[in-house]
Amino acid sequence: MPSSSSLRRRARLLLGSALAATTAVTVLAAAPAAAQTDPITDVGVTDPDSRFDAALATLLRVIYRDEAIETEDPTPRDLEAKADRGCIDAGPADADVPTTVAAIFECRLTEAGVDEAHVDKWTAEALVVAECESLFEADAVVFDGRYLDTAHPNGNRYSAAGVFQFIRATADKWIDGGYANVKDARLNIDAAARLFIHNRNAGLLGWDDWACAAAHDGFKVGSVLPGWPGGPAELPDWVNEYVS
Repeated sequence: MPSSSSLRRRARLLLGSALAATTAVTVLAAAPAAAQTDPITDVGVTDPDSRFDAALATLLRVIYRDEAIETEDPTPRDLEAKADRGCIDAGPADADVPTTVAAIFECRLTEAGVDEAHVDKWTAEALVVAECESLFEADAVVFDGRYLDTAHPNGNRYSAAGVFQFIRATADKWIDGGYANVKDARLNIDAAARLFIHNRNAGLLGWDDWACAAAHDGFKVGSVLPGWPGGPAELPDWVNEYVS
């Protein structure tokens, strides 16, 4: 993943080009005025009426996906789901990780009112994403944890961990107990299910925050999901073992 400074430079260049184009007026007119530092992209907005700064912050949210997860608070329904353990404890207590992924996703999606066909489809996708992200290993840490506190040669630090490889900032927002509990398989999986549902409710595709699906981190060249960039024609047959 490019460094935050290089992303900001790229964003300013892109936005500068957009401002010069005739369509820029429409884009900037639609951008909300920002009044303070953006909490995710760390873009300082000194002029509340600056449409340039507001549009820049919006553009950075699009291209800086590893940090720009979601800036709005979870909906009340999401917060209620986070407070209970009903779906966290779904499935057999001694189940393996794939079975637990299927059980928790099916529970959360059903709880959210998703129809049966999409419950099965998105649960199957969850299995494929989890297998790609961590090989279903609850204690998996990206780069074996070498760059948690020490910078990678590209200048970045990498904290993704657990079944669905939550980075620290996202884990602190979505996992009960935060990043300290990122290796708790059930809490990690449940957070992934709630984040997926939240993304869908926000008008996104659901898997936008996972590199194995969106192939946006500079390391993945293609998605593991059909319909995503570079993705396969269909999901692998093995998922049928876990999806009812």
